[in-house]
Parts: sequence; C-alpha cells; structure tokens
Amino acid sequence: MLPPIPASDSHAAFEAREIMVEAGDLQGLFDGLQNSPSGLLDVGQVFAQIQRAVVVALKRNPNLAANEIFEQMLGFYTHIRLRLQYLCTKELSNSDGVHSPRSMVLSREFLDVLFPMAKDLDLHLCQVLQAWTSCRRQLELEQRHQKAQPEAPTPTKESRRRKPRARSKPRSRLHGRLGPGPL
Repeated sequence: MLPPIPASDSHAAFEAREIMVEAGDLQGLFDGLQNSPSGLLDVGQVFAQIQRAVVVALKRNPNLAANEIFEQMLGFYTHIRLRLQYLCTKELSNSDGVHSPRSMVLSREFLDVLFPMAKDLDLHLCQVLQAWTSCRRQLELEQRHQKAQPEAPTPTKESRRRKPRARSKPRSRLHGRLGPGPL
C-alpha cells in the first residue's frame, strides 16, 4: 500500500502521485483525486499522471490493468443506473398514489427523459460487460499461447552470420525455355 497523498503541500502531493504513476497504481491516483480538496489540485496535471499510470499498468500486466479499468467503469455505471432506477420508481409511485384517470398517465419527464436514459444505460452496461468478457478471453488465450511456445534461444553472433551458399554455373535467361541451344 502506498502512502496517502499529502493535501497541504502541492510538491509533496505531486511527488506522492509520481510514485503511484511509476507503480501503475490507478486506484490510488483516482482515490487521491476524489478525496483531495478541489482547490488544492491541478486537475489537468492529475489526469495526465493518471494517463501515464494507465500506460505503465498496461505494460506491466495488461490483464490486471484491463480488469481494474473495467471494474471502475462498471462500478460507476452501476451507481448511476441505481440512482436512475430510484428516480424512475419514485416517479412511478407518485403516479400510482392518486386514483384518478389522469394519474394513470405517466409524466413527460418519465417518458421523455428518465425511462429512455435507463434503457440507454442498460444497453451500455451490457456492451461494457460484453467487451470486458471478450477482452479477458482474448488475454487468456494469448497467455496460454505464450506458455505453450518454447523459449526461443537468444541469437548469438555465430548464429546471425550467414553461411555462404554454394554457387552453381551461371545459367542463361533462356535456358530451358526454348529447349537446348544449337548443336
């Protein structure tokens, strides 16, 4: 576990984040961004560090980094989806509470905004899950393929030298095309 990011000293905070960048600690950087007072951060600088940390994490262990990124996306989208579901159910219960013909009609906000947003987000969540599954499968197959391949020997100077080929008699361009030459 990396040390917490100091909030009061901007240079110390930058250096603490740089350690996280070098470690590829995406979660630590993002937590530091969320938990620091906004007035004390250069948000552009922090996102540049997060971007560099993503590259480091993907180079170090692509499977683990991809899983971490997908988990963050799914957590965020699921949080939004649950809040949207709360608003939808609240709107539906409001229309169910009054027993008049007019109350049976759903509000324009529900029909035009909330419900279409929920449908779009559900579709997006399914696409993210499908992409995550596909990515994980592809990485697993690649890892299996790498394990199945024997280690190639490191080329030496001896093995890199080309051996001269034995030369045969030079042939004319037309040899064999027109038959044997004149007798």
